[in-house]
Amino acid sequence: EVIVYSLTSHLPIYYLELPGNMPDSRTIEMIVTELKHAGFKNVILITDRGYESMKNLEVYIAKNQKVITSVKCGQGEALKAIKSIGLSTGVPEGMTFSKDTNLFYRQYSLDYQVQGNGEHVIKADRMRLNLYFDIRKRADDLARVQMAITTQTEVVQAVCEAGEPVPKEDRDTFRKENNFMKIAFWKSGKVRSFEVDRDAVKKATLTSGFFASKTLGLDLDPMEAKSRYGMRDEQEKTFMLQKGPLGEDRLRVCTESSKHGRMFICFVALILASYIRHIRGTKPELTKAFPSMAAILEGMQTIRCIEHDGRRKFITPFVGDQVTICDAFGFEIPEGCGVFVNGQWQVKNLKFLAEFMNQTGLTTGDIAKGVGLVRNSVTRWFMVDDTTLSRIITAADYYGYDFIISYTVPMREIEGTRLVIEKPARPIKAPGKRLDFIREAMKSAAITNEALAQKLNVIRNTVQLWFKKDDITISNIYKIAEGYGWEVNITFKLKNR
Repeated sequence: EVIVYSLTSHLPIYYLELPGNMPDSRTIEMIVTELKHAGFKNVILITDRGYESMKNLEVYIAKNQKVITSVKCGQGEALKAIKSIGLSTGVPEGMTFSKDTNLFYRQYSLDYQVQGNGEHVIKADRMRLNLYFDIRKRADDLARVQMAITTQTEVVQAVCEAGEPVPKEDRDTFRKENNFMKIAFWKSGKVRSFEVDRDAVKKATLTSGFFASKTLGLDLDPMEAKSRYGMRDEQEKTFMLQKGPLGEDRLRVCTESSKHGRMFICFVALILASYIRHIRGTKPELTKAFPSMAAILEGMQTIRCIEHDGRRKFITPFVGDQVTICDAFGFEIPEGCGVFVNGQWQVKNLKFLAEFMNQTGLTTGDIAKGVGLVRNSVTRWFMVDDTTLSRIITAADYYGYDFIISYTVPMREIEGTRLVIEKPARPIKAPGKRLDFIREAMKSAAITNEALAQKLNVIRNTVQLWFKKDDITISNIYKIAEGYGWEVNITFKLKNR
């Protein structure tokens, strides 16, 4: 599969399925042709070492194709450059150090030309070798070499002592698996002798810590080339995610059309995963809190939306890092969903209640006691960011407060006149009078029940039911205020003792 990425958004924008069981080195000309026919111009190919061959290089040059490709350090120009670098002090001589990445780097200009038609010669455009050195990688590589030598010695020694013959057709494989050993066999297939291959060890030691890439047709310094090549790493990590948690390790399909469909779904998943990884890389708060893109997805897995016919929708609260994720991605937490951060509920409709509890030292257990409910019921108020007015009044009364609520309704303008009529807000005590403040505001603004229902996008019977039961949810109190541009006034007033 071939993926085309945008260099600005780092998002995949096109994919191409390739026939299976084809060597990478044989597909490059087909890929270039397919992308050209798909309308992509000025495309930069990013390939791994599987595409590194003189034939492919000549195709790139002949077609003036821009390329960033990884190259092997154990051969060609890369090995020649490495041999010219001194490491006697432990630091590569002649290489520049990047404090941002802790890497040493150096760029080499390369000359190459391709024979065209007749006597026409095509010269490579800005072909450069980018060589990098990582001190920590060198230490790891040297340790792996020593571990491999020790392990391979033990394996070959065990085969030799056991006198087990190695079949003729398996000897090349046996030598490859024990590549740091020089192994000689008797005609019977038994191991005659073996020793450490000093040349192989020397070569592995020489290239330890180094890695390299080539660029063609591009004006990129080594660190820019490494950054661009990193997009391929994004793709590989996403494929690992698809083959792991997303369960796309094998496309269990029985038709060609089903395969195409599954591949398309994988491509959509790749778009989403690339976007998440890109945002994580640009937001320090995400990079600090989450070691990987998978950790971000895992952090949001506990969010659930429970919805049944005839029942109010319930969304589990957003807590801790979940709020950080939403802020970083610019997601709005759904209305009516509680947010719990640093031991406190971050609510909108019940913010006044949370502040009242904070100032008075009351807990959810205390409020539950005041209204005759269990503590979990009051916790749920904050989870859904809503409760009824009657319960707020009951809780306030239990702890010796009058709950006073009113709307500030702007006066209707009278041309040439500034009219002010002060109306005192009064405690809501008498049963059947809880919604008087709504009636007064509607009367002052000349709003009918039908008009209020239309403004809130509810049926008229809903408004009539509020007044019949003389109760309303806090969220609807704020919706009315928001719909008409009113201000909600709330006071917890100590009762006269």
